[in-house]
Amino acid sequence: MRRLQFLILVVFVGTLAAYGQVMINNFDNARPDTAFRALFEPGSSYSFTYDPVDKVEGTGSLKTRAILASQHAWGTYAQVDYSLPVGATPLDWTISDSLSIWMKVTMAPVRPANIVFRISLVDRPNASDPTEEWMYENLTILDNVTSGWVRLRMKLKERTQPASNDLVPDSTGFILAPGNWGLPRNNAVFDRDKIVGWKLIPVSGTIDADSVQVSFDKFERYGVRAFPAIIFTGRAFTSQTSGTFAWGQSSLSVEQGGGPIPNSNAIKWVMGNEWGNGWTGWGCNVSPAFNLAGGWTRDSVKFKMKAEAGVDTLRVQFESSNGKRAMLFKPVTDNLWHSYAFRLRDFFVADNLPNFDSSTVTVFGIMAEHSAIAGKIVYITDVWTGNPSIDVIPPVAPTGLLVAGVTYQNLISWNDVPNEPGVRYNVFFKEGAWTSASDSTVEDLPFYNLTAPLTSHPLRAPNTDQNVSYYYGVAAKDLAGNESSPTVASTAATRLAKGVPTIAKTGPVNFVANGTLSEWSTITPTILSVVTGTAHAVPNFPITGDNDLKVSAYLATDAQYLYVAFDVQDDTVAVDTNGTSYEQDCPDLCIGLYDWRGKRHPGYRGGATPDYHFRYSKNKITLDNNGGSTVTTPGVDYIWKEKTLTPGYIVESRIPWTRIAALMPSRNDVVFVPREGKRIPMNFVINDRDNIAPTGRRAGIMDYSYLSNDDSWRDMFYWTHTWIGNQWVTDVKQTSDVPQSYQLGQNYPNPFNPTTQINYSIAAPGVVTLRLFDVLGREVATLVNSQQEAGSHTVTVDMASQGKGLSSGVYFYRLESGSFTAVHKMMMLK
Repeated sequence: MRRLQFLILVVFVGTLAAYGQVMINNFDNARPDTAFRALFEPGSSYSFTYDPVDKVEGTGSLKTRAILASQHAWGTYAQVDYSLPVGATPLDWTISDSLSIWMKVTMAPVRPANIVFRISLVDRPNASDPTEEWMYENLTILDNVTSGWVRLRMKLKERTQPASNDLVPDSTGFILAPGNWGLPRNNAVFDRDKIVGWKLIPVSGTIDADSVQVSFDKFERYGVRAFPAIIFTGRAFTSQTSGTFAWGQSSLSVEQGGGPIPNSNAIKWVMGNEWGNGWTGWGCNVSPAFNLAGGWTRDSVKFKMKAEAGVDTLRVQFESSNGKRAMLFKPVTDNLWHSYAFRLRDFFVADNLPNFDSSTVTVFGIMAEHSAIAGKIVYITDVWTGNPSIDVIPPVAPTGLLVAGVTYQNLISWNDVPNEPGVRYNVFFKEGAWTSASDSTVEDLPFYNLTAPLTSHPLRAPNTDQNVSYYYGVAAKDLAGNESSPTVASTAATRLAKGVPTIAKTGPVNFVANGTLSEWSTITPTILSVVTGTAHAVPNFPITGDNDLKVSAYLATDAQYLYVAFDVQDDTVAVDTNGTSYEQDCPDLCIGLYDWRGKRHPGYRGGATPDYHFRYSKNKITLDNNGGSTVTTPGVDYIWKEKTLTPGYIVESRIPWTRIAALMPSRNDVVFVPREGKRIPMNFVINDRDNIAPTGRRAGIMDYSYLSNDDSWRDMFYWTHTWIGNQWVTDVKQTSDVPQSYQLGQNYPNPFNPTTQINYSIAAPGVVTLRLFDVLGREVATLVNSQQEAGSHTVTVDMASQGKGLSSGVYFYRLESGSFTAVHKMMMLK
C-alpha cells in the first residue's frame, strides 16, 4: 500500500513554447536518463521499449506493458514516472488550456472493468516543499484493443475540491489525491507553473491480477487559457493591482463597509477637475502584468458602481506598453448599486495608440470622459474580468450554541448559518475562557469541516473518572474558505470524564525481555477489545470477537527508557518476516513525545514536538515513519514471542530516549524528559494476519482511537491521548480547602536552586495566570494559564527546565485572577 520500488529506466524530454500547441514529450529520443522511471509494487512489473515503427509522428513511440499482480483488496498500479532533475526550474503550464496524448492498446485487460488509466501531474511550489499529485482518470480508454491510434484529450483544469478531500479522480479534470491515499501534500493548490513531473499509470481496482499493453506518442498541451484579471475583490485591491493612483485632482480611497453587502468594501472615487476640461480619473499599475490573451475574445470586464446625480460619461480602460483599449458608458446616477459588464472584444483603440498587447496589460483605470464635476462621488467594487471564483466575505457567526451532556461526553450543537450554501463548521474548546480560535492554547475538536450543526466530544481523564470543564466555541467556514469569528459559550460545561489508563511514571521493576510480563503486574494496561468497545475494527478489516483478537497494551517510562508491552490474544498467529511488515501479526504504537496542549497537526513533526510510529514485528522494531528503518532487534531490550499454552503472542520492549531522538537526525528531535502530568498524543493499532486464503495476508485491523480507521500512520490528528501518571498537568496540585480570599504566598525555599514552590489560593472559580518575569520586566515563563476552581494550589517551578539559560539573580512572579493581582520577588542562586 505504501511501499514503492522503482527501476530507473529512460527519459524523453519534450520542448516547451510560450503559447498554443506545446510538445510535452514526443517519445522520439531513446537515450537513457535518470529522470524517467518505472514505479510499481513488488510482484507487479512495468516494462517499456522504444518503437520506431508504430507511431503517430516523429521517429517513434513508447510501447509499454504493465503486469498488475494480486496485491490488495483495493488493487495496485504500475507507472511511467517523469521527474525533472534535482534543481531544475519547474515547468510552467499556466497558459495551456488542455492536454492530449495519443494511445494505442495492443493487449487489453482480461477484466477491463477493473482497470483504469490515470495521469498524475506533480507540483512543488518551493524547492523545500514535498510534492503533491493532481490526478485525472479515464475509465474506458484501456478496455479494448484498438486498430489505430486514439487521441485522449483532457482539460487542464482543477476540479472543485470538497472540504473533506474524499473525491476520487475522474475524467472531468484534475483533483488532489484523496487524503486517505497517504500521498504527500504541500499547499493543496494546483500550481500549474510549478510542475516537476508527470505519470502515466494503469491502475487496478480489485485484488485480481491483470495486465495491459499500450503505446504512447505525442503527449502535448494545447489551447490558451482565459485568465481572469482581478482588480478589486470586494474587500481590497489585489497585490497585483496595489499600485493605485489618481489624477486631475481626483482622490481615491477604500471605504470600509461601503460595499453593497454586509462586510464588503468599495473604492471611493471623489472627482476633481484640475484643468477645467472635465478630465480626471484613477487607476492602478499592474505588476506582474495581466495576461488577457486567452480571454480577450470571450470575456467581459465586470464591476459594480454607485454614482450620484450629475455624474456623466465615464471611460473604463486597459493599457499595455504601446497601446490602449477603452469603453465609454453612462452610469445610472440614482446613488444605488448597479452591475456593469462590457465585452473586451468591443473595446476600441483609445488615444491613437493601436499597438495594444492583451497578453501584457500593465494599467487599468476609470476616468471621466470630458465630463467631470469636482466633488462628485462614485463608488466601485467587485472589479474583474471573466468569471473568477471570488468570495472574500466571511459568513456570520453561528448562533444558538448549546452544550448538552451524556455519559462521558459532551454534545455540541448550534444553528445552521442561513444563506450560506456549502457552509462547514469547526468546533474549538479550552479549559479557560477564550475569544480567538487562533489562540495557540485553544484546541480544535475533530471531526473537522462538519456539514451538520452537531458534534460530540468524548471526555478523557487520567486513570479515574473525574469532572472536567471546557468552554466550547464554533466557527463557520464558507466554500471559499472564509471563516467567521467564533461563537464562544460564556460559561464552562462541566461533565464527568472517563478515566483511561495512563503511561506509568516508573518502569517495570527488574525489566527482562523474556515474554512472561511478570514485572508488569503493577502497571495498568489499556484493554483493546471490540466486544467491550474499548477499540474498534477498521472497515473491511473485521475483528470477529475477543477470540479473534484482544490486547492488553502497557506503557511506562523512567528517566532512561520508553517501556512498551503487549499481551495479544489471537486465535491464529501468522508471520512471514520476508513479507510486508504491516501484513504480519504485529502491534503498532503511534506516539508524540511532548506535552501536547493546543491544536492537532497534520502529518508527523520533529524537533521539539516529535511524532513516531513504532511497529513491533517478530524480527525487529521498525520506525514506520522513516521508511521502516530498524530501531532494535530481539535481544536484551526486545522480544516478540508466541505463547505456548494459549493462542497469541507477547511483546516486551524498552528503547532509550536518546536512541529515539537519534532515529531521524535531520529532524533534530529533542530527547524526551518524562514528567508526571504531561499529556501525550498516541494510538494503538493492531495488525491481525489470520492467514486467510487466497492471499494469506492481513485480515483484520484493530484501532484504539475513535478518530482513526487505519489513518494513524499518516496524520497525528487521528490519534487520541493519555497522560503520564495521575495528573492532568505537570506539577500543579490542588486541595479541597476553599479559602475565603485571594492570596499569593512567598515561594519556598527562597533563595533556591533550581526548584522552588509557589502557593496561592483563589476565592472563586476563574481563569488564573501565574507568570515569571526578570528584573527588566521581560516575561520568561508562563507557569499557569487555565481555568481553575476555587481552592488552594501549589506550583513547582523548575528553573532548569525552562530551557532559557536563566542565570542567578532576582525574579518576580505575578498572579492574576479576576480583578486580583499580586506580585512577589524570589531569588535563584547557582
